[in-house]
Amino acid sequence: MVRVRAPSGRGKWSGRGSRGGADWMSIADSDRAMLDRRSTLPGHFWMPFEELRLAFGRVDLVHMGPDDWLAEPALRSRRPWRAVVARRRWRVGYNAGGAPPAGTAPANPQFRVRVPAAAPACHVVLSLMQQYAVPAPSSARPMMHTIGCAVYEVPPAALARRPTLLEHFSDLRALVVTHESRAREVATFFTLPPGEYLVMPHTRRPHTAAAFLLRILTDELIDVWEVNDDNAIVRDIAAEFERQDWPAPPGTRSIVNKFLKKPETEEVEAESTHVVRAVRRAAGVRHNAAERLARALVALRDPGVAGRVPAARLPPLLVLLACWRQALDAATRPRTRCGLRAPLSAYRLRALLWACGVSASNKVLECLVLRFARGTTISTSSCLLALARLHLAHERYRTLEAKLKSNPLSLEEVRILAGKYISTPRANAGGIM
Repeated sequence: MVRVRAPSGRGKWSGRGSRGGADWMSIADSDRAMLDRRSTLPGHFWMPFEELRLAFGRVDLVHMGPDDWLAEPALRSRRPWRAVVARRRWRVGYNAGGAPPAGTAPANPQFRVRVPAAAPACHVVLSLMQQYAVPAPSSARPMMHTIGCAVYEVPPAALARRPTLLEHFSDLRALVVTHESRAREVATFFTLPPGEYLVMPHTRRPHTAAAFLLRILTDELIDVWEVNDDNAIVRDIAAEFERQDWPAPPGTRSIVNKFLKKPETEEVEAESTHVVRAVRRAAGVRHNAAERLARALVALRDPGVAGRVPAARLPPLLVLLACWRQALDAATRPRTRCGLRAPLSAYRLRALLWACGVSASNKVLECLVLRFARGTTISTSSCLLALARLHLAHERYRTLEAKLKSNPLSLEEVRILAGKYISTPRANAGGIM
């Protein structure tokens, strides 16, 4: 006899071996009582295995989870498996990179797995489940995407790299342990020797938005963590300029010298014509974008939130802006003979921030993509504004730490607020929100 649950949670088996029938009554009273105790939930019933084979054309075998050791007394004497569960989402422009052959594949969510050298071979069950998408009005069936997981062996030479900038997987050996399928869940079982590995859940097609549940079950104690970055200013170019006679990038030397010659007591407003013009020349952006950048840059040296700063404080900010633009241009290859550059890919925003001396966590990066990107691309001016907002978040966070003994906000929360809401006020206007 096999215990079966009705797909809808209601109903019962009425064929051969059904409850109350001749075959059911031929079972011993003690066995019948035991079967009754185990099928008390709604929609549960018993049927003979032969009838099950005739009624169903496909049977999927699933692995028992760690919670089953608590529910089944017969399993309590055995060693339970350990489970790591991650609920995440693929977002267009952020981490919906598609299958590994795609150029945007490194943007997919990544999880590192470390099997200690002291542990024997570790048995792993890898399960990836997708959430049903909302069906179209003309379709009665829920939409499903083709999903899968790519597993790579990370060699010792690659361990010293920044793990979130694996732009190319040429030096990583892909393990043939998973497959892609257009199903609700894709699961596989394999064995890993001691070492470090990279698990990357993905959809077959890039730019596919969906929610997923990743489960990694192991019979040995291993380390599993999501690849992430710290929120930090890796290189503060403006501070370097203030500490020494740091050379300005080509094209900005004249405007930097112009502000250096101004008296130290003279103040300039963020929205003044000569400040906006200087920002426009240093960043190479249009007038409207230059106005937003000017307000964001002035806020970095404007703790009083007045919308103006001494003229002597502006040159380091212009040098900072010009260095950001150089780094972004170096990361974007020309696409035509006329020198036009291809749009910046939103999937490479993490690498672009790192090239400009800034690192961001996954939550902050997702917030920046949702705020500044347009689909799968992000403009140069938006990327520069995002960099200014991140620097502003660090300035505001240090101010909060100095004023409050116990700051309830983390740096990551302040960065998210900066990417969404914080803006520089107009001249003579109060507040920062």
